[in-house]
Amino acid sequence: MANSPGSPQPQPPTPEEREALLREYEACGQEAANRANWLWASTTVFLAAWIAGLGLAAANLKNIPDLYVWTLSGLGVAAQVVWLPFIARSFRISAWLFFRQRQIERHLSIIKSTAIDTADHPDHLHEYTKTLSPRATMDLEAFADYVRAEKSVGWLDGVARVIGKVFECLGMGRAGRASLYLLSFIVALAYVGLAFAALLEKSTCT
Repeated sequence: MANSPGSPQPQPPTPEEREALLREYEACGQEAANRANWLWASTTVFLAAWIAGLGLAAANLKNIPDLYVWTLSGLGVAAQVVWLPFIARSFRISAWLFFRQRQIERHLSIIKSTAIDTADHPDHLHEYTKTLSPRATMDLEAFADYVRAEKSVGWLDGVARVIGKVFECLGMGRAGRASLYLLSFIVALAYVGLAFAALLEKSTCT
């Protein structure tokens, strides 16, 4: 395959070709970022609407005819059936954009997208090093060593470290963190309690 990691390295690009490749590289990254933002936004809206609908139905379960409950459930399933193909298509296009970035990186001796692919697929490292410059190869191997060390940390520890970094960026101290955790816990308990109370009241009435 002509564009596989182990294919022969082509001739270095001319300055004009290098500029064009850089513009295409940036365009691929920007489009992938826009798609990621769209995925996050659409997922947030979809889940918020779905949770709000369930909460409303649970709070008023005794006053809502069964037909409406089944209709709401059916609409939720139908929305997922329509929405998921768009999500899958967006994921595929993002994957193609990152693959194109890795192709361009081989011409420019940069390793941003290649390094991410190596983190996900460590077995690709040897093939990539065949087509990179000595400097890029050294950087990629150092990056792979760092990723292996990070992956050796337990996933719970990793999640805790990420959350800690988020709190650090937000400038939240221990009191702020504790308040946020407590608020999240109270909201979750309130939601579960409300739904359970509505179901219990309806079963009692019937």
